Amino acid sequence: MRAPRALTLLATAAVLLGGGTAGAFAATSTTTTTANISVSGLLQPLTWDVLPGLAKLTPTGHPAGNRILHLAVMLQNPHDAALQKLAYAVNDPKSPQYRHFRTPAQLDAAYGLPASTGAELRRWLTGGGLRIGYAAPSNDFVEAEGTVSQVEKLLATKLATFADKGLHFIANTSAPRVPANLDVASLMGLNSLQHFSPGTATATKHNRPAATGCLLGLKFPCEEGYDAADISRLYDGPASNQGQGQSMAIFGEGQTAPVIGDLRRFEAYNHLPRVNVKVIHTGLGPYVSNDGQDEWDLDTQASTAMAPDVSQLDLYFARSLSDADVATEFAQWINDPDAPLQASASFGECETDPLNVAFGNPVLTNLHLPVAEGLGDNLEPAIENTLMPRILAEGRTLFNSSGDTGSSCPVLVVSGVGGGNGLLNQVAPIQSYPTVSKYVVSVGGTLLYSDGKTPPNRKLEIASPYGGGGSSLFNSAPPWQSKVLTLPCVVGYDGQLYPLGTKCRGVPDVSAQFGDPVALGFDVFVDGRLLTTGGTSLASPLWMGAWTRVQAAARNPRSGNGSADPILYRIGQSSAYHQAFHDVSVGTNGLYVASPGYDLVTGWGSPDMTGLIKAVDGKLAPTDLAEVAPAPLQPLAHCSTVFISPANNAIDATLIGYPGNLSPQPQLDIVKGALSLARGGKYLRTVMTIADLSTKLPLDAVQPTTALPGGEDWTFDVVAHGTTYFATAHYETGSAVTYSGGKISHKTGTAVPLKGDPILGSFKPGHDGTITMDIPLSAMGNPKLGSRIQEPMAYTAIDSALPFLAFADAAGPNLDYSLGAEQDHKC
Repeated sequence: MRAPRALTLLATAAVLLGGGTAGAFAATSTTTTTANISVSGLLQPLTWDVLPGLAKLTPTGHPAGNRILHLAVMLQNPHDAALQKLAYAVNDPKSPQYRHFRTPAQLDAAYGLPASTGAELRRWLTGGGLRIGYAAPSNDFVEAEGTVSQVEKLLATKLATFADKGLHFIANTSAPRVPANLDVASLMGLNSLQHFSPGTATATKHNRPAATGCLLGLKFPCEEGYDAADISRLYDGPASNQGQGQSMAIFGEGQTAPVIGDLRRFEAYNHLPRVNVKVIHTGLGPYVSNDGQDEWDLDTQASTAMAPDVSQLDLYFARSLSDADVATEFAQWINDPDAPLQASASFGECETDPLNVAFGNPVLTNLHLPVAEGLGDNLEPAIENTLMPRILAEGRTLFNSSGDTGSSCPVLVVSGVGGGNGLLNQVAPIQSYPTVSKYVVSVGGTLLYSDGKTPPNRKLEIASPYGGGGSSLFNSAPPWQSKVLTLPCVVGYDGQLYPLGTKCRGVPDVSAQFGDPVALGFDVFVDGRLLTTGGTSLASPLWMGAWTRVQAAARNPRSGNGSADPILYRIGQSSAYHQAFHDVSVGTNGLYVASPGYDLVTGWGSPDMTGLIKAVDGKLAPTDLAEVAPAPLQPLAHCSTVFISPANNAIDATLIGYPGNLSPQPQLDIVKGALSLARGGKYLRTVMTIADLSTKLPLDAVQPTTALPGGEDWTFDVVAHGTTYFATAHYETGSAVTYSGGKISHKTGTAVPLKGDPILGSFKPGHDGTITMDIPLSAMGNPKLGSRIQEPMAYTAIDSALPFLAFADAAGPNLDYSLGAEQDHKC
């Protein structure tokens, strides 16, 4: 899982501990007016849909009546058992259904609910004033939004605001009521505490001295970070197969433009083709968040490093990572007939268990230590048996990072921090969801060391002490795991007893590079700068890229080989195991110890791509050799404005905790950016418009979490002839604004100051204030009039004595700029 926007050496990010355990509820006979529709007869109170332990807190108020809430409703589906049976059958070589994968439309026809049921569900929601964002063609799932006032009336419940241990959230204080004839299985979105968050990774400033002896007293050199060529070589990627003819998908949230901009810099640095990117916004927006951008940078760059010749990379991006929004983006990928066969998600929450209600949750019980288990999530009861089996039935694969807290679920609660995550085992012996789903490939973490040569060769790979792994206590294992697991499963997350002899799901299934928390990781571009990062958020997209190369050599690359997990287990239990995998048998993640063969720390181990492709396909060469045109360049701007940015999305990422609590930073909130010629045509002028440039800068003169002197940076960069040029304005309390500039070579990734004339700048405070910085064209190689200035981007950050920049906002790229174009147009 990922590093937060504060790029710390040992980063810490919040994984919000959601609530809700499915259980029995009682029907009540009543007549209630729900918003604009009269519901007469039975109303079902969803008694499990109130956060456990909430009664221990005193509400601080009532949320604004016009505040928008996003809800997701999943209905019970009587075909769940039959759908699961089909999902297993089409991936079982012994079944006559083997590889007879279904399309989404075929699954809707056979296992969906009647159209009349879907229509009734939508009428109920829209009759209460809510707006439909997404309705699944299977008629059992809908996402909608409405105001607090509308939702309270529709569900006959009350919402309140709460504050505890630095967490501020809203939640319903009574069970919501829904029409009994709709048979609602799950209702998500009534509280802002339930929120999937990417996990933790290592992240360091680049170009520091090389490290040796990175871990456990190892004496050979430890690289600062592997680049794309390194990681492919170390996992034995064949030059003849680079994923041709396949596509991949990444799940994320918020803005995509800065992610694509960083991907372009990564491709140039690593001499990779420009992959075509398609953005699919799921559900309802707005899509303005950028506090997870470093995670999506890692996901996009790691996956394309492993499979650089894919035809397309699809970004399924939601408004947020709330349970409701995550359910929607999963649903849209699964129901998209043209979606990639493989996808990666680098986020998770504690799995739901039947003790949630009994024990409550540390967040809500005024305790500073775990209470033996986490609060769980509301997504798992909603989708595990209804939506997720479709992944296997369609022959697709979802890779998911196993987490960065070792054998523990991330439940630790610290005053002022909230739900914890990070490079720390947190004792509770349960796992995260969706990594424990029977229908995903769970990816754990290793530490991969080379001999330090150029190019590098494999030296040693051991288990990461922080890689997530272990046995679920409440989710049963899929049939392909039955021969490698021993722990029994007694009761499910819904409180139902399992048949005698049922085994619990074990994770991870496989593993890949996590990165040494001191140094070793993977080199990615974040906000235009080369950084070293890692975590199981690196391992998951690496495995997706590896599997994409396997799929490229399939007999029919359009339908592929089927879901990866059953195939990987068949290979793991065959004579081809040591050909296809690097068996990682050294290390521990807390409760579990790596061992030869399958284990609950690294699964089957990491991929040997050449051997794996041969083991699955019998050949290496991709089946589809048609060349794919590289992604086109950005359109040219007709005027000087080259990008715009959503408002109110700049945050102080030095404040560790739930992203929803991070204080807004209007003086770091980018509104738009513009380029033009200036000073007699000898300078490239960059103009960054900021929401509100205070006359007292910075707001955080002393950062509240560090008590260190703080400053603020505003940076504008462009690409010209394969080199990134940047200008930065810096301010610290009591000092004048200073201006500096530099360039980043796409050959070396290193930043060096500009030579010659200095950067000239001016600062205009106030609402929609501007920061103007002029870069001498002489320092840019004197580009000619009409030259294309590519991918203009801007980003802001809080600077400090800490060894990282806390990025606050990022904008662009939207349009390229033709040098001097504004002179030829009336703007």
